[in-house]
Amino acid sequence: MKTTLTSWARKPLLIFLLFISLNSFGQSPLSTVGTDDCDCEFFIPNSFSPNGDESNDNLHIKHECIFDDFEFRIYNRWGEVIFTAYDPDFIWQGTNGLGELVQFGTYVWKARYRLADDIERVHVKERTGHINVIR
Repeated sequence: MKTTLTSWARKPLLIFLLFISLNSFGQSPLSTVGTDDCDCEFFIPNSFSPNGDESNDNLHIKHECIFDDFEFRIYNRWGEVIFTAYDPDFIWQGTNGLGELVQFGTYVWKARYRLADDIERVHVKERTGHINVIR
């Protein structure tokens, strides 16, 4: 019989246990067993080459996350936003807001997101990194 891991089995899980010893009256003021899901990781390549050769021409993130809110921005060297996406399945082709190809070089990105399992809707996460545009 062949078994496979389901996606929930591969997701990191933090388990915490808290037990407090009995006091002099034989009562335990607190004992808790619970679980907490860890962040859903996603991968963003740090380089791509939008040069039309159909190899590594687009930038997109690889994820298995379910996002409730998502915002991804790319900045040029002067801190100006040149690309914004609100869909985690975006594709960036190395163009600015006018549809012109950006110059080769390094660009900074920032992702702000909240995962769908954030019941309180208060845990906004933020990640930053860089992208090298190679021509």
